[in-house]
Amino acid sequence: MRRFVILAVAMAAVFAVGWMVMRPHAPKARAPYPRPAYGEQTIFPASARPARLLTIEAATDVSFMRPFIEVFQKANPQVAVQYVDTLSSELLGNARAACRRPGATPDLYLSISTDHLVELANSGCASPLPKAVASQAPDWAQWRREVIAFSLEPAVFVYDTRRFSPHTVPRSHPDLIEAMRADPEAWRGRIGTYDIEKSGPGYNYASFDARQAAIYGRLIESFGRSQVKSYCCSNLMVDAVRNGDIALAYNVQLSYAYAGQRQSRHVGVVLPSDYQAIQSRSVMVSRDARNRADAVAFVQALLSPRGKALAEAMTTPPPNGVTIGAVSETERAGQIAVSSSQLALRDAARRAAFIQEWRRATRPPEAPSP
Repeated sequence: MRRFVILAVAMAAVFAVGWMVMRPHAPKARAPYPRPAYGEQTIFPASARPARLLTIEAATDVSFMRPFIEVFQKANPQVAVQYVDTLSSELLGNARAACRRPGATPDLYLSISTDHLVELANSGCASPLPKAVASQAPDWAQWRREVIAFSLEPAVFVYDTRRFSPHTVPRSHPDLIEAMRADPEAWRGRIGTYDIEKSGPGYNYASFDARQAAIYGRLIESFGRSQVKSYCCSNLMVDAVRNGDIALAYNVQLSYAYAGQRQSRHVGVVLPSDYQAIQSRSVMVSRDARNRADAVAFVQALLSPRGKALAEAMTTPPPNGVTIGAVSETERAGQIAVSSSQLALRDAARRAAFIQEWRRATRPPEAPSP
């Protein structure tokens, strides 16, 4: 009897140990999204409880996205939105690193530099959208249901209406080149554009300019003679025009140009008559999204009729603003397809050579002192 009891106890112990080994571990709670040490953060609190958090990292000013977020929250009052706005190059660098660390990414990435999102998706950092959601975007506006374009940004000239009238302001790229070459002293330090080394959209707009072989060399040479000023962002270029720091800003995103017009009568806008570089603003759900359901719902809101109307309103001229020209529908159709061809913009050797050429032309060495 004693031997039987000992055997039973031993078998029970073995069974208990085996059950503990074989029992699946309870899933670990995911750590909260780590607030990045870069960029500017804006919190849009939920208006209902219990609240859920949707996290977005974006290379788009929060002022542009605020109407979209507010419309989304009206339909989803339990969702709080944490929005981090940063430079496109900074977003890409940090997203590359975060993609290698599970749990470090936000729910959504959003950028005017669509090629950056295509690169991230191509590296396996994206989560494909359901077909029912992706189908709300036209074929040209999506890649593998992972990167979706939802708004367009033509590049325009923004000018100081105190320095130019609608009759004297350059209306095309050749007009601008001729004006700078005819009177370089008048333009010295009075024109600004993107710092293409730091700005993704600035680099992409300049890359499109470079395809215009007949004028590109003269354009960047004229920038150098005029001591062009460099800016990180469209909104800062518009501010510089409004404040009288420069007379004309080159390759400004149209939505920011019109936002500046709504704030000041000193801001005029020219949509160049010869050609317009156009970029798309796109969104991507991250592979490791904590709140994928609300991330997908947010993309669906961007692609809804209300979302499309908001995007269209951003590039509609203010009623009292001075605007010359119109968006070229022909060029709109040919430039903005979201596809793997945009990976060519990410070629490191090509990029380095292009920036070096730009730097040599726009920052010529100073003449030696006599």
